[in-house]
Amino acid sequence: HHHHHHHLELHSAIERKKKFINSKHGKGYGYSSTPKGHIDMWRKSEFPTLIRPIPLLDQEQEGDTDIKQEKEVTVSTNRQSANDDELEVYLDYAGSAIASKTLLKAMYHHSIENQILGNPHSNGPSASRTQESMEQVKKQVLDFFDANAGPMYGFSHEKLEYHGESLSSVEEHEEEDYHPGYDVIFTSGTTHALQIIAENFDWDNGSGTMDGKTSTLLYSQNSHTSVIGMREPAMQRGASFRCEKMGEIANAGPNDFDGWGDFANEETSYAVNSTTAVNTNIKHLLVFPLECNFGGEKNDARSIIKNSRAATQSGKWYTLLDIAKAASTEEIHLRRLDPDFACVSFYKIFGAPTGIGALLVKRSSKGAILNTRFDSSGSGLKGGNRQYFGGGSVDIVLPGKDFRKSPCSLHSLVHGTINFRSILSLRPCFQELRKIGGLDEVSKHTQSLVLECVSRLRNLRHQNGGSIIEFYGQWSCHRDDNHGKDVPYKATNGSIITFNVLRSDRSYVGYNEVSKLASLYKTPIQLRTGCFCNPGACHEALNIAEEDAEDNYYKNGKVCGDHLDVIDGVPTGAVRISIGKDSIWEDIDVVARFLEITFKDKTLNPSETDNKIYADKSQSCVTDKLRLANIYIFPIKSCGAMEVNRWEMNLNTGNLLYDREFALIDASGMALRLCRYPKMGSIRPQIDLKKKILSVSAPGRPTLWINLDTDLHHPMSDIKVCGNKCDGKLWGSYAVSAWFSEYLGVRCWLARANINAKSQPLKQSGEELNSKSKSRVGFENEAPLLLLSTNSLDILNNQLRLRGSHEVNAKFFRANLVVETEKSSDNTNPEDLWATIKIPRSVTELEVTGQCARCSMVDVDPESGMRGKTLSTLAEYRRNKGQITFGIFLRVKGKHQGSENTSIWIEKGDVLSAKRLC
Repeated sequence: HHHHHHHLELHSAIERKKKFINSKHGKGYGYSSTPKGHIDMWRKSEFPTLIRPIPLLDQEQEGDTDIKQEKEVTVSTNRQSANDDELEVYLDYAGSAIASKTLLKAMYHHSIENQILGNPHSNGPSASRTQESMEQVKKQVLDFFDANAGPMYGFSHEKLEYHGESLSSVEEHEEEDYHPGYDVIFTSGTTHALQIIAENFDWDNGSGTMDGKTSTLLYSQNSHTSVIGMREPAMQRGASFRCEKMGEIANAGPNDFDGWGDFANEETSYAVNSTTAVNTNIKHLLVFPLECNFGGEKNDARSIIKNSRAATQSGKWYTLLDIAKAASTEEIHLRRLDPDFACVSFYKIFGAPTGIGALLVKRSSKGAILNTRFDSSGSGLKGGNRQYFGGGSVDIVLPGKDFRKSPCSLHSLVHGTINFRSILSLRPCFQELRKIGGLDEVSKHTQSLVLECVSRLRNLRHQNGGSIIEFYGQWSCHRDDNHGKDVPYKATNGSIITFNVLRSDRSYVGYNEVSKLASLYKTPIQLRTGCFCNPGACHEALNIAEEDAEDNYYKNGKVCGDHLDVIDGVPTGAVRISIGKDSIWEDIDVVARFLEITFKDKTLNPSETDNKIYADKSQSCVTDKLRLANIYIFPIKSCGAMEVNRWEMNLNTGNLLYDREFALIDASGMALRLCRYPKMGSIRPQIDLKKKILSVSAPGRPTLWINLDTDLHHPMSDIKVCGNKCDGKLWGSYAVSAWFSEYLGVRCWLARANINAKSQPLKQSGEELNSKSKSRVGFENEAPLLLLSTNSLDILNNQLRLRGSHEVNAKFFRANLVVETEKSSDNTNPEDLWATIKIPRSVTELEVTGQCARCSMVDVDPESGMRGKTLSTLAEYRRNKGQITFGIFLRVKGKHQGSENTSIWIEKGDVLSAKRLC
């Protein structure tokens, strides 16, 4: 039956693919006319662990590929085989390209052929070989970006006056023909290139001018964080910064740039024919991206740069063009765009080598970044611009005296020995790209997929007609107009699609949920979520005012890269699909199917589904009898369980004695977690209550004895557990730390919770704890007790059996209390319905504080460390508003009355009674 279903699915996918190939979107797809041939022929061999193209009959015989697929088994760490279960979908090309197998081999062979390469700062045969090769690579970089001097460069020509009119195209070509070309400096990447410009640009702090005017750094609101960071060195050197919306910069004329350059004196509105003496020596810098890495919008850089250059009243405008994103999916004609500076990272284009980028400097603009460096003997140096210098960047330096001269050349901007082996490995990269027709073909290929993807996502609708996808960036403008109609083709589309998912009631699904479910999908999908290091574009798209972002930081602790994806119903980030040179139609098909299957609401009236967990109202207020089947203590967080027959519970907190009182922390104070270090599950702590000793054992290790009373300990605050801070003490001697570090293969220390610390409960990753302040005990993540029923485990194991996966037991879920109750008729988890639980031999009641949201930790078998498919199975029937829940959290209800007894013993076999929600 399963096989038959699979066959139908394949059949409909073939139909969809044919439709795409024959549609107008399919025109530029697949590199079929290039030397390397159609992508369907080589994608599988170049990227064996990514999903495979579906063969269409006219390409190769169907039966043939099935046999190949059976035979091929690649062995690698973590993978038993590259069978279909292991294949994944990669859609984060704007994050990084992926190097093909052929390219990685070619780089490796190239490296072997060029084995003897000396340090380029040395002299001699092997060193000059390096120098010579580096010059050749520079030429290849310049050719690649069309950044050589124009054919007429060096002949004098009368500069054409602008007079505000745009030049005719004939003359425009002439302009370009006289271009002086660019020079290349190799950097460690785009970010390093931006830093070099920020630290070496000739910023003016106003001291030398009559009116105290300063340089301006102007960047677009949609600039990458690495661009915004340029303001620090600029401000330190006395410049001012200004941030404007990209749209404003794109539509600005010379007068606007003059106004921005003059803005340090906000009061004087800028009059063009003002009579005050203008200082035209001040240099200003404009920075903006050719393609936005958040939403994919592309800019007419050529005209923006022209307009800024024509603004001469307030000083002289230079432009730094960020081409890091654009260069990965389109041809760059730098001489035509004509910026003063441009920066790029090569791994975004080829996938390798990582850690190499370039700064391209227009030869006539070098002075703007050089004249700050090379005249620095003792007194002559402006106090503000002293800066580190390293080997290879000086003409002379005296160690005993403040005297240094640096050459007036771009070499002086790079310090120490550059990564020359990686730079030389760019040669095979350029060669490899030529085989698929260069970036021009890449651009046709990625465009066809972007348009297909947008129209597929735009057609996703809930049963009630609402759209499932809300687009941002370049696609947002067509959000609700042309329903389902094709997008008009624009040559200016980037290769990025940024969106959020909407529920049928128009509320937002958090990006974190989308990301988590995408990685659990049957073919795991790599997306990028959050703000993608572009806070400005993100805030603009989501309509978040800067004050709100600041508020979210102070009130909710919202920081880059965390999991707070929706605050007060408003998303704090988005989901990005970025398509690259090696993407195939199947990647788009999988992601579109995933979004539909996972998020489409098939009911017409969404409000009915909200309370499906508490569906059976007739059963409310009933009391269920439970039997306590197991009690587990976890003395060390994320390590193995200790099963006990009877144990002491603190009546003020509900905590079991010593439960999660210890944690292993890494060098930065974060608690180690089982999903990252599966071997933690096989560390077995045992507590001897009489002797007050904790003994720890692990396979192949001597037993470790830790005294619970008197060990050496250092107070240490800021221990983080799942992002929350708890205070604690480092516990045990060096030997204790060494024992755990040796076994896990990572430096770590044993920490003990600060028993008497009264810290405010912190916001939780899932449901919040009641806002009543409670003293926190131990390193537990949410509440003192976690309870699970054997009934829920049976339902899950049933589902796992159907999927042919391994069954699981309570230890996978790290519950403290495991109970069994009568099997419910409707086959739901019984504990979902409980509000309070009464313990025998006491008046104490435990209250349910919420359901336990699960993470990938449940996939790890605590005994063997092997990974299973538990979370993705749970996701299919236990998902509620972004959380996959299993088990419930408990704590003591109210404050414990009467001082005589602060603790009580619970025993295996106890009968508890649970009262259901009313």
